[in-house]
Amino acid sequence: MARIAGARAVGVAGGKDKCDYVREELGLDAVVDHRSPTFDTERATACPDGIDVYYEYVGGHVWAAVFPLLNLYARVPVCGLIAQYNGPGEYSGDKLPTLMSAILRRSLLLRGFIKTEFLDTHYEAFQKEIGPLAIKARCRFL
Repeated sequence: MARIAGARAVGVAGGKDKCDYVREELGLDAVVDHRSPTFDTERATACPDGIDVYYEYVGGHVWAAVFPLLNLYARVPVCGLIAQYNGPGEYSGDKLPTLMSAILRRSLLLRGFIKTEFLDTHYEAFQKEIGPLAIKARCRFL
């Protein structure tokens, strides 16, 4: 859908099969394997102009790798942090002050959301606007 709107779409997935699916079936411009030993190089190559919108649902090392690529005024909708669901993991420790300082310097817009927050007020308009695009992009919402 990002490509339909004229944006460059880059995906992050884990493993060859998932990356192949994202590239071949979903048709993204690029996909990076977060399990690859060259992940840092690949993500920078896939996003040579940085990132304006990053849909965060993983956290952990993926967030840590993507964060430096966020452009000034980038927007980050946060809908999940899968890497943290089973405990602190390898990215434990208080990194919040450093993170918040970087968010401030880049004037980033982060907003947490749960899709059910918007069902009553936005669902009908969303379906009307996005439904045809989802069909074109072979996606399904809700």
